[in-house]
Amino acid sequence: MATPQGIEISNAPMGFVLLQKRQRMLSILSRLAGLAEARQASVSSETLQLYSDQLSRFALEDVCTVTRQMALEPRREFETAFPALGDIAEGIRRLEKRRRQAEQQRKQREDDWAIFWNWVDERVADTGRTEQEFLDSIRVPGYTGLKARHFPAIEKSSNPEATS
Repeated sequence: MATPQGIEISNAPMGFVLLQKRQRMLSILSRLAGLAEARQASVSSETLQLYSDQLSRFALEDVCTVTRQMALEPRREFETAFPALGDIAEGIRRLEKRRRQAEQQRKQREDDWAIFWNWVDERVADTGRTEQEFLDSIRVPGYTGLKARHFPAIEKSSNPEATS
C-alpha cells in the first residue's frame, strides 16, 4: 500500500494489534506529510518514517493537535521548514502536561465541593434549618446564591402523605 511520500507498507495478514498500529502509523504519516506541505518542506520518506515511529508512542489525538498547530504557525526567521522531532515531541509533552493539570484541577474542584456539601449537611443537621435557609445565610464569595440540592427519592420517602 502506498502512503504519503511513497512509503510502502505491506498488506500481509496481521493480528488486530498490529493492524491498529499500522493504521496509527498511517495516520501519523499523513499528518506529518500535511505538516510538510503546509510548511513547504521537502522531507524524505525515511525522515517521515522515523518521525512516525517515534511519535507513535504518543496519543494520536495529541500528535494531530500539535502538528495542526505547527502547520498553522508562521515560520520564524531562520527556522527550518520542517520542525525537528524534538520540537514536535516537546509540543506534545506540553499538551499532556496541560491535560494532567486540568484533570487535577477538576478533581480538586470535585473534592472541594464534596467537602462543602458535607459541611452543609452537618450544619443543616446541627441548626435544624432547611438546606436552602442555610445556603441563603452564606456570605462567602463563590458560595452565595447556591440553590438547595434536589433529592426526589428522599422527599417522597420522608413525606408520608406522598406515599398514600
